[in-house]
Amino acid sequence: VNSMLMGILRPALPAATVGTLIPANMPYPFVLARGVGGAAIDPRFVGSSLVDVQVWSQSDTVSEDLSEDARVALVIAWRNQTVVLGVGSIARFSEESSPLLLPSDAAPKGVYRYQATYRLATRPA
Repeated sequence: VNSMLMGILRPALPAATVGTLIPANMPYPFVLARGVGGAAIDPRFVGSSLVDVQVWSQSDTVSEDLSEDARVALVIAWRNQTVVLGVGSIARFSEESSPLLLPSDAAPKGVYRYQATYRLATRPA
C-alpha cells in the first residue's frame, strides 16, 4: 500500500515532500503517508489497509490545504480506478477520520500538523 500511496500522492502534491518515513531533518511542507494496519482479504485479488496521512507545514493554511489535497487525490484515484504501474489500484475508499489539526507542545514552534485516517481496499497489479 505504501508504494501505491507514493504513486498517487507524489504527483498530486508537487509542492510538498511526500514519504513513508519521517526524515531526521524534516523539510516543510512534508506529507507522511503509510499503511498502519490491515489484512489481506484475498491476497490474489484484494487487501484492506488502514492508511495514515499526516501533513506538517509552517503554515496552518498550507497544512490544512495539503491534507485536503491528499484526500481528494485518493478519492479521485479510487473513482477513476487509477492504476499505479506494477502496484495496483484502489478498489474501495472510506474515511475513518477526516483531516484535523493536532496541536502538540512537542512540535517545533510555528509548525502545524494535520492527520487523517482512511481505509483502502486495494487490488494488486
